[in-house]
Amino acid sequence: MSKTFAGIILILAIAIFCPAIGYAQEIIPLNELVENGKAFDGKNVAVRGEALGEAMERGEYAWVNISDPTNIMGVWMKKEDAEKIAFFGDYKHKGDIIKVSGAFHRACAEHGGDMDIHGIAVEIAEQGHPVKEEVETRKIVVGVVLTLITLCVAGFYYKIKQ
Repeated sequence: MSKTFAGIILILAIAIFCPAIGYAQEIIPLNELVENGKAFDGKNVAVRGEALGEAMERGEYAWVNISDPTNIMGVWMKKEDAEKIAFFGDYKHKGDIIKVSGAFHRACAEHGGDMDIHGIAVEIAEQGHPVKEEVETRKIVVGVVLTLITLCVAGFYYKIKQ
């Protein structure tokens, strides 16, 4: 009985004094940061989004723009973290989905007053990939038909003018 009681006390003590163990930081939509910037300013946040464009290296750090379904934001991270990103989103690629934890700045003094996140921990949540864009056959047919109609009208106009 006393061993069971001691075990329960130990578990309660761990739960009380180490509450962060086992809790995942909640992902905050980027638009919520934009709309409630004052409330989040200077606080550590976790965001998730697609890496876009390219990493813009600045010495030992790099800027990476991320996009979630609600907004886009710049993340200032270590160059090594940016190098983990294999695919950046553009017309030919679906970018890596990254999870970033770091300090949110509503008007970052270090970066000219821009709203940004200084990433402390960056992880790849989903790998990006090339995107093959296929044009529907129907669109090709419509394009050819409209081109032929345009040529016929232009030819008819040319004949009338002479």
